[in-house]
Amino acid sequence: MELLDEIGDPCRFLTEVQFARWRGGAPRAEEDHGRAHRHQLDRGTNRKVNSVLHIVHVTQVRCHDPARSFMARKINANMPRRSARALTNASSPM
Repeated sequence: MELLDEIGDPCRFLTEVQFARWRGGAPRAEEDHGRAHRHQLDRGTNRKVNSVLHIVHVTQVRCHDPARSFMARKINANMPRRSARALTNASSPM
């Protein structure tokens, strides 16, 4: 309910990319003094939405077998937990 309260009408986001940009989870390009572009997350984020999504992720990994096995595969492939969490969060539905 907190998530729906904060988002409002979820139909206003036509794609997952729009939702990720709104909540600050989509990387944005930054120029580094004329050199190659680097990407970093937008600091103007909706912290309440990100907090709720983090709680959903932690609960999903603890209780949902496909999410648990996904994290186990990524960790066994020597991927850091933080990166595996980001992949899980990126693919979770709205």
